[in-house]
Amino acid sequence: MKTCSIVLSLLIAYCGWAAAAEQSDGIGSKKLPHDAVLICKEHVNGGASGKSMHIVWQAFGLNEDIDKTAQFYQAQFGQPPVRDDIGRNVWRFKGEYSELIYSLQLSTSTGPWSGCSDKPINFKTILMISNGFWRKQS
Repeated sequence: MKTCSIVLSLLIAYCGWAAAAEQSDGIGSKKLPHDAVLICKEHVNGGASGKSMHIVWQAFGLNEDIDKTAQFYQAQFGQPPVRDDIGRNVWRFKGEYSELIYSLQLSTSTGPWSGCSDKPINFKTILMISNGFWRKQS
């Protein structure tokens, strides 16, 4: 009986570990790298250029380097990232009234996560996921 409970405990622990390894982000619903740690998240309301806007973002700290993490997301998105003018690796998906952005950058970069309670300096890479929604104002 004791062997059965040990096996059952190991099976439950394995299932919990496998579920954690397959966790997805709460914005774009893509799989997260296994070592992703949520540093912070925020929902911002505002408006500009005649648009009422809502932005939801999450910042994750990763212990993998940017290139390896870029390969992880390239496999999910089916395309390589674009290097933007400030050196981030970016995947950008635009809709008529939304824009979903995944970006990878060094943990020493500045960004909205800089004020988070968990400090990004403990990681190699920062994964920033943001989704902006807007509507035209009449």
